[in-house]
This record gives sequence, C-alpha cells and structure tokens, in this order.
Amino acid sequence: MLGVPLLATPAFAQSITVAVGADIETLEPHHATTFSDHVIARTLHRGLTQYQPNGTLGLGLAESWAISGDGRTYTFSLKPGLTWSDGRPLTASDFVAGIEHALDPIRPSPFAAKLFAIAMAGDFYYGHLKEGRALGVSAPDPATVVIKLSRRAVDFLETLAHPVAMPVPTQERTALHDGTVTSGAYWVARANEAGEMVLESISTGPGLVVRTVGSVVDAWNLMGDDGALVTAALPAVTPPTLSDHSDWIQVDRTHTLYAYGVNTARNPFNTIEVRHALAMAINRPKVLEGLPQNIGVPANQYVPPSVMGELGSYKAPFAPLTFEEREAVASALLAELGFDRDNPLRVNLRVPIGDIHRTAAESIAAMWAHAGIFTDIIEAPLFDHWRALEQGDFDVAFMVWPGRNEIPQSILEPLSLAGGPWNFPRYAFSEFTERLNRALSYDKEMVRLGCYREAEKAIIEDQALIAVFFYRPLSLVSPDIQGWIANSSGQHPLSALTTIPDDGGVKLMRPTLPQAVPSFGAGP
Repeated sequence: MLGVPLLATPAFAQSITVAVGADIETLEPHHATTFSDHVIARTLHRGLTQYQPNGTLGLGLAESWAISGDGRTYTFSLKPGLTWSDGRPLTASDFVAGIEHALDPIRPSPFAAKLFAIAMAGDFYYGHLKEGRALGVSAPDPATVVIKLSRRAVDFLETLAHPVAMPVPTQERTALHDGTVTSGAYWVARANEAGEMVLESISTGPGLVVRTVGSVVDAWNLMGDDGALVTAALPAVTPPTLSDHSDWIQVDRTHTLYAYGVNTARNPFNTIEVRHALAMAINRPKVLEGLPQNIGVPANQYVPPSVMGELGSYKAPFAPLTFEEREAVASALLAELGFDRDNPLRVNLRVPIGDIHRTAAESIAAMWAHAGIFTDIIEAPLFDHWRALEQGDFDVAFMVWPGRNEIPQSILEPLSLAGGPWNFPRYAFSEFTERLNRALSYDKEMVRLGCYREAEKAIIEDQALIAVFFYRPLSLVSPDIQGWIANSSGQHPLSALTTIPDDGGVKLMRPTLPQAVPSFGAGP
C-alpha cells in the first residue's frame, strides 16, 4: 500500500471496507498502473464521461457532448460551477492540461497510447511536434472542451472515462500526487492504524476504507468484521465456501476469460512452437471436471462467443482436433526444438493463492507432464502475483484484466500498444494494434466485429495468451450496501454505493474525521 501519514483514527462503523487485490502504487490518475490504482483513480476523479452504476457510459463532468458528422471532432460543454476538492475552479483548460500531462514526453502516462487517436498526440508524445502544429485538444472558453481526432475512434467516449484522460489543475500539474486535490466524489483523508487508506466523501457519501488482501479467501474472512464490505479489482472465480453468506455473492452478467499468459520476451517462450505446444497440451473439459460444477465452459478463443454474435469468435486452429491428436502435435513441436523426456521443457507457472487456481494449475501441470513438460507451480498472494507480472518475472502465469467484457475492444486491447503495463505477455505485433484501430473506424457493427475477429485471429495464431475457460466473475458485496448493480460491462463505481441502516432506509453516511489536509510525500 502506498505510504500515507498515520493519524488518529476514530471508529468507522458506518464506512464501507473496499477489499482490493493489488497494492496502490500511486494516487496520480494519469500514472495509475495496478488494477487497484485504477479503482481508486476512478473514485477520486471524474472525466468528461464516466460509468454509471448499471455499467453504461454516461456524462461525467460534461453536461453534454456533440460529435461532428465525420466522427473526428468532439465538443463538450462542462457542468456549471465545477470545482476541485480544495475549492479552486475546475475549467476546460484543466482537461487540456490533463491530456497534455498524460502525453508529456518527459514523464508520460503508461497508458498514453490510449490517447493516440487525438490529432498530433503521437508527435506530442515523442517530442516531435513541429512549430505551428498543435495538439488536437483546446478550450475555446472556460466551459467548453474541443477534441479533434486524426482518425475515427468509436470508443473515444469510453477513453475519456479512463484515468489517463482525467483533468489536472492547469497551474499546478503535480497537485494530484497525494489524493487531497481531486475532481471526483472522494479525497484521500489519511491512513489508519492498520495501514488502510481512508477516503472521505466530498458530499454525503459513506467513508471508504481501502484494504489490500492477498486472496479471495482473505476478503471472504473479512465478512465477520463489523461494517459493510465490497470487493474491487479482486478477480474471483468462485467463493471458498457459501456457508451462511450466500447473499454476499454477486455475479456479473458477462463472461470473463480465465487464461494463462506466456512471457514472449523470455526464451524459449518467445518461440511460437513452444506456445502452441503449451496451449494444445491442455484438455480444457478435463480441467473443468476438477473444478466446482458449472463454474465455466471450455475456451479455445479469447472473445466470448456471445459478444461476437452471428459472426462468432475465431477459434484456435487446433480446436477441431481430439485431445490425443493435440497432445501428439504438442510433443512433436517440442521434439523439433530439442525437448524430450530426457531434456524436458521446464515451465514456472505463476498463479494466485486459492483453491481454484491451485486445482486448475495442478491439473494442467499433469497434462503438460504427459507431453514431456516439467512444471513448477509458484503460488503467491494477489499483490505479489501482479507485481511479478508487471516485472516480467514469470514463464507462464494466470492473467485477467478489468474492463468491459461485452466489448471486443476492451478484451483484446491489453495485448496492444494501448495496453501499456497491462500487456503482461510483452506481446508486440504492430498489425494486431492496426487491426484494432481499424475496427474503431467503422460505425457498422458487423464490419467492426469482422476487424475484431481478424485481430483475435492474430493473437490466437501466436498464442501469447492461452485460453482455458470462460466464467462469470463474482464479487463479495455485503447485503447492507446499495448501488452495486450486476451488469454486462463489469463496471461498479464505488462512488455510487450507499449503506442501509437497521431501519431499512437508505442512509448516506460518512465517518467523523479530524480536520487535516495531510501530505503524502513530495510530488514528482
């Protein structure tokens, strides 16, 4: 957890504990890296657009927007009377400053490439902006933001809800580093004695106490504590046990891919034959047999079939083969590279702590062993697992990404240039990124889906990501919380949550906090 000052802590019986699965490494929205960083960034800050509790995209700090006929000019009118949490006015120039800050060639956002559809953004980012040229974002007056694109991007409104597009104070671009100056519903008050981060509502919302946990089991064990609890940025496939808390389990209306990513920057996993051998030597239905009943369905593709409609997802070429045929091909591929039972391919397989992850890993390791692959399973708490992925310290590892799982762009983008630090497999294929960008230029859904299918084909044929099964992700939400809505996009803004007092009425509650505006360390 990011270091914050320790102040006296009152009782927080009326707050909501937010259990996250990765350390919070920064409070600057533009430099948010971990999944937990992004949850906090979207809670502390708001962009021109934002996700609603039902998962749909709507207005954020903008009162309205208009898109030109060619789809390349976006004009936003801001809501009147906007201010930062410290009371200073929040104007259109702050959104210009925010995008410039994200694209700063000296210290760019790790997700800066998400903004490359903006005119001259690439030149600005690489420091090649020629005299007389300007970045395609402007503030013609304090209440209007105009953004010009170099190419159509039908997902651009969603990009503007991403932390990379949040505003910053024009005259103090480092003001967001400690979480005390925010544009959203909360600000960071302090840390309590347990090292948890405490967020105070700007208005009348409940206090949020953010706590990093090592596994779903750890979050599950918090249910006996007093107060409300919700999980966020905590991938859960199934709960450890239903016991007496089945009413805490909320299941989203979407499918998520359970997958193993392969480190394409590490030898010998940088060879396509090794990656295909690993993928083919997995009997997916057999893996699911060892897991709780009806947990998921086998996956030989990345995009859930329901998302692609009639067109259908692109399945791996080996999908029609029997498992015995796949296993024989896998062994032959490895033999061509000099691997056999006397010289087996050795794999370090990283998975988070948890029964589901361990059972699936042990099952797959046994299948790989039959194909002449020796596997060392490495289990770690979630925060250590994600850190290892960020640092590239793995051969093969469990991977999942937050995002709108009903949109192919959101599912495929992490492996593209715009995926930034979330491109854990270190996959680099420019044609893949170009196919995704091409899809965004079309209004007709079937044409766009065709482009996505071609993009999916590229990564399936490279097998940088090994699909195992699709499942419906779940969250733990205590019954006294309102505002958490199961939806098909997997978006659950913390700022929408309220708590229910014993009398059954909705009550917006906030902890009593001492007056303090702490500093969380020097800015960059």
